[in-house]
Amino acid sequence: MKGETLRPNIIIWDLDGTVWGHRSREVEVTMFLENLGKNYLEQISIEYGYMLKEFNPYFTDKIVTFSGIAKFIEKMMPGLFFMGITGQEFLKAMTNVNTTILNQEAEKMIKYFSANNKKNIVLTDWLLKNQLNILEKYGLLQYIEEVHSCEGKYLKCNPKTIPNIIKDGMNEEYLMIGDSLISDIAFANKANIASVWYNPEGKANITSYKPTFEVNSLLEIPELISIS
Repeated sequence: MKGETLRPNIIIWDLDGTVWGHRSREVEVTMFLENLGKNYLEQISIEYGYMLKEFNPYFTDKIVTFSGIAKFIEKMMPGLFFMGITGQEFLKAMTNVNTTILNQEAEKMIKYFSANNKKNIVLTDWLLKNQLNILEKYGLLQYIEEVHSCEGKYLKCNPKTIPNIIKDGMNEEYLMIGDSLISDIAFANKANIASVWYNPEGKANITSYKPTFEVNSLLEIPELISIS
């Protein structure tokens, strides 16, 4: 696919890591534990990082549910038990406490595409209500025409997700934008659609997934595609 021939009409946005970032692991855990009336504990922070790392591999072939995530948290974060915190309670804290930081580049691009009569949709590997609340908080929900969550479904890296998002024979209409090679770009490759790998830190691609484009800034995207 050549940049000058790409004329996507449907922009698929990843959220976490693309439209918004997150505070440090230590700050996030502090905020979650405070919400539960507990003090910060380094061991919980370590276990939290491990849980996030293993989330996608664990759920790759599983339907994602609130109860399933809660059980997974208890499995990956045994220190919670000794603090008297259940996986369900910790997950509720994760969804109730907003630790995100809006990426203003993403905000500009979402509004840019909307102003140019392109359809912005979201494909997220997290709980629907939580992501809707954050989109609304940042004033972006009005620019999003569809929000697709993994809740009650599969992660975006699972090919079974594709028919829910991509309409038959319309592959050239779509452009996936995301920061994760094993999630966002994997989805795009399996769905045979164009993709933009958002890579602000300039990381090396050591996976088998190949983005159509790689950018350090989301503001580069209009130079890569035709908006007409």
